[in-house]
Amino acid sequence: NQSFTKITGYNESELIGMVAREVLPVNKEHALERSNLTREGKEVSFELELKNREGINKTCLISSAPNYNLKGEITGTINVVLDVSELKKLEEQKEELLKNLKKSNYELQEYAHMVSHDLKSPLRSLFALISWLKEDNQNNLDQASLANMALIESTLEKMELLITDILNYSSVTSDIVEVKPVDLNDVIDDLKQILYCPDHITLVKKSNLPIVQGDRARLQQIFQNLISNAIQYIDKEKGLIEIDCIENRTHYQLS
Repeated sequence: NQSFTKITGYNESELIGMVAREVLPVNKEHALERSNLTREGKEVSFELELKNREGINKTCLISSAPNYNLKGEITGTINVVLDVSELKKLEEQKEELLKNLKKSNYELQEYAHMVSHDLKSPLRSLFALISWLKEDNQNNLDQASLANMALIESTLEKMELLITDILNYSSVTSDIVEVKPVDLNDVIDDLKQILYCPDHITLVKKSNLPIVQGDRARLQQIFQNLISNAIQYIDKEKGLIEIDCIENRTHYQLS
């Protein structure tokens, strides 16, 4: 019929007299198995990937059932061939969308953690500055100034809570990574200006750091997280944070 000629790319005159497996390429073993089932009066359905006469890939759903004569004898099979190529494409697109969604959700979670960690660091610096101001001027501040400082501390606490809430919300994510030469010495120097490092903790570079190919923001994030954690968990009277690098044959080993 017209639908079958459209699927296969053959016209009606060419199809008459052809064997089905010449038109619809199937595995001989599977074809024999299905033929035996229909000879036993059973119905079978299967999906078939094929390339038609024009070289266009098609996905067909084939349903095969035995054909009976008036005496109830099986004389052949009746096959219904349904072109589900477009449906298959939609299913593949759906799977791809779900895959991308899962990836985006993972990146969103990482992004939220990154933002939370980055914003809390300057807040801790503000807490420390306010504390120093109060200690250095405790006998010089009037009640209004003390009230204002208390208000600042309260606001900072609310900001920290708000930052923590970022982890529970969604935001825009991106796959864009800007890869270019990054001088890690500059990254560390910038972080020294951003991060609050108490007087009893010393941060030093044991060696000159390399220039690497990468995304500056993400590389800075790695160092910022590691250094911030080191500062936070040093509980000794004197603390030392050393940044070092060893050049290996295939990579740099940073510590």
